[in-house]
Amino acid sequence: MPKFSVMTCAEAAERFGLSSSSMNYLRDLSRYQVLVCEGDWQLDGSLVLDWPGWGDSQWLSRFDIPEGAETSEIAGIAVVGNLRLSGSVLNLNTDGGPFLIVTGHLTARSIASGGATITVNGDADIVEAVVSCYNHGELWLKGRVRTTLWLQDDHMMSAGKLAALVSFDARSDLDTEDYEEVFRTMSDGREQYFEVQNVPEPLRDLVVPEVVAYKDLWDRVCAELPILTDEAMARRPI
Repeated sequence: MPKFSVMTCAEAAERFGLSSSSMNYLRDLSRYQVLVCEGDWQLDGSLVLDWPGWGDSQWLSRFDIPEGAETSEIAGIAVVGNLRLSGSVLNLNTDGGPFLIVTGHLTARSIASGGATITVNGDADIVEAVVSCYNHGELWLKGRVRTTLWLQDDHMMSAGKLAALVSFDARSDLDTEDYEEVFRTMSDGREQYFEVQNVPEPLRDLVVPEVVAYKDLWDRVCAELPILTDEAMARRPI
């Protein structure tokens, strides 16, 4: 297991050159802390960048931080090296979340970018999809990004060099007139009318049968469920 330590964002910025925009929004880098991983980190599972559970006893034990450590001001994680996950990078809350900085390369199944700021200085090898939601967060992948689906919603996403089977920008390419009108019975017995946005036409041959609406793409990645067929992922650019 690599070495984890807690220090102020100002100290981390000076020691490791972490001058990315991931920490700039804090303004006072001397007040807030960052959990620093010195060296490559291989994690079995997903890395969740959301405030619920952040700094609790289970979280502390995961990073070998003793009980009683001051963690209330830890604003994010910095990996000074490569980050390899068997799961995904998940930021489910679209209003905010702890930041993530990776100075090396990132390997993961998917990325769900919500309200947090995620920065990867090296390459990103993402097996299934890079998806985003809402406009509070930022995703900066500064190297070569290799993935099957790059799905940009109303969100700041950037890739140094993108190699994706399909790149879809919902801001310009989503047909908002392509929806289904459905009625659902609510718990109180009332019939509620919904408009369900269909899966965009360029993606329909790629998705698993369980994906029946555009919203399912984000929801299923956040729930760590597949959205793309194995055949689609096998066609990911080399």
